[in-house]
Amino acid sequence: MPCFFRHLVAFVLTLGLIGPGPPPAPITLDIRDVDIYDAVRLLSTQAAVNLVLDASVAHRPVTLQLRGLRFDDALAAFARLNNLVAVRLGDVVYIGTPEAIHRRYPPAPGSENRTRTFLLKNAQPDALAKELTDALPPGTLVLADRRTSGLVVTATASGLARAESLIETLDRPSDFASVTLSLRFLKAADALRALQATLPVVPPSGAYAIDQQNALLVSGPADFLARARESVSQIDHPAQQVRYEVRVTDISPSDSSNIGVIFGGFSVGGQSAAGQASTAFVSNSLAINATINALVNKGEASILAQPTLTTLNNVQASLLVGQQFPIVYFDARTGTQQVQFANVGVNLLVLPNIGADGAITTDLETDYSTIVNFVSGFPIIGTRKAQSTLRVHDGETIVIAGLFQELDARTLTKVPLLGDVPVLGEIFKNRVRSHVRDEVVFFITPHLVKDRERNS
Repeated sequence: MPCFFRHLVAFVLTLGLIGPGPPPAPITLDIRDVDIYDAVRLLSTQAAVNLVLDASVAHRPVTLQLRGLRFDDALAAFARLNNLVAVRLGDVVYIGTPEAIHRRYPPAPGSENRTRTFLLKNAQPDALAKELTDALPPGTLVLADRRTSGLVVTATASGLARAESLIETLDRPSDFASVTLSLRFLKAADALRALQATLPVVPPSGAYAIDQQNALLVSGPADFLARARESVSQIDHPAQQVRYEVRVTDISPSDSSNIGVIFGGFSVGGQSAAGQASTAFVSNSLAINATINALVNKGEASILAQPTLTTLNNVQASLLVGQQFPIVYFDARTGTQQVQFANVGVNLLVLPNIGADGAITTDLETDYSTIVNFVSGFPIIGTRKAQSTLRVHDGETIVIAGLFQELDARTLTKVPLLGDVPVLGEIFKNRVRSHVRDEVVFFITPHLVKDRERNS
């Protein structure tokens, strides 16, 4: 048999024995928290394909579950899950980030990828590049060009069309602006807290207090600025003021006297306060003033202080009619002398709260102190103090009474020598006993300050 025929028969027999190759086995992977490099190695071993993970990919754990997929589908799912792209060069498949793959492995002739530059008019290239990368198909390369304020996009024809549409939408002029809202009555810090409580401030919008100008700096889109301006106009109103007319009286009646005022009214809890001498009020302050004036004319009372105190609603105010007495002492911890000041005189602390019906609820702390004596250079301070919370209406008088101080004094006068003689010495002695009863009474009359009073 000629040689040619022998080779032809061998080729035909070979074709008959080998036949078509078996299809590739389906890919099945079930991994959890496996390093991405180890996951690529498992995929390469199971598919019998040369896979190379680019150095731009950082080590990180991946979790993947694939069952019965073709290699191309399994590779696409793996790349999409990890924001990677794959390119095949000969018998090797390279996997990496879009930037690294497009830079190191340029598209082969005939590839569908194209590169186009988009110039921006309003948006920032860096910010827009990140948004486009998340919105465009995997494998698209988006680079920010700060020199020309543009974006360089490498993608397929459909990817470039989608990028053009997105850039046209995102590169429109923004209505984001900043305005300064001046305040008339509120402090900047208080207005900022109130604004944040009534209006959600979500970045990039923001609100800031400018204490030096007593204003708010508000930044955001037009609708946010309009709502912020409306909120500030609603909360920037003058607070109601309360004026307290105070009279502090020192009453010193005699033992046989029956001097006082029958107090009446209601405490904060609504209980009747008639007959109480410590904390009460009456609705007619004219009668109280007439009684006190009568006592003053008789020489049985003296006005210690008669100040007027004005404060805003829910704002604490205090006054001191007297002096601060310095007390010098040695501090063993520091080894130096320290000075501490003690208030001596009439102290008053008020905190008003105006109700919807015009009633004034006041937290009161009254204090009257005097220096009684000195011991080793240190003063002994006698204090009469009362704390209470009462509710009255405009013009009604709060009375803080019952702050008593009683003093028994005995004086012995005698003739020298003769007064010391037993029995007969009593003739030459004179004994005087006195009882002094002293009471400090606070009369406090709150008045609502009307708008015309504030504007006058």
